[in-house]
Amino acid sequence: VPISHKVGSDPGTDMELATYADLAGLPTDPARLRDYLHSRLGQPFDGAQLLLEGNLVPPALASAIYRVLADEPELRVDPDAVDAADRPGVGIVATAPSGAYHELIFDKDSLQLIGATRISATGRIESSVAFIGQAIVDVLASRAAA
Repeated sequence: VPISHKVGSDPGTDMELATYADLAGLPTDPARLRDYLHSRLGQPFDGAQLLLEGNLVPPALASAIYRVLADEPELRVDPDAVDAADRPGVGIVATAPSGAYHELIFDKDSLQLIGATRISATGRIESSVAFIGQAIVDVLASRAAA
C-alpha cells in the first residue's frame, strides 16, 4: 500500500493509512493511548487492530498498544490461535454480546500481528486473514517490474 497522503494532525481520521510520522505522534503512554483510541473508535481493541494491520508501527507505540490490550478486562487470551495460513500464534479475543468474536493473532516469539479472524455467533467464519510480509520499499513492485 503506497502511503502518499498526509493524514495531518489527526491520524485518527484515517488510521489505516497513517504515515510513520503520524503514528510516531500518537501517545505511547498506555492510559493516554487508551483514551485516544476510545475517543476515536469507542473500543481500544478496534483501534489497536486498525493501527497494527498494514502499518509499520513505531516500537514505542506497539508496546503501548500491547499494554492497552493486556489491561482490557473484557478481552481474553487464546494461547492456541491459528491464522489463515495455519501458523500458530497467541490470540487476543474480543467477544460481542451476541456471542460473535473477533481475534487478533500474534506470533508467539516476535509478537508481530500475523492474522485476524471474525467468527459469527453461530460459529461461522466471517473472515480470516494472514499477514505474510511487510517491507519498506522505495519503488512500488508494479513500477519495479516495468
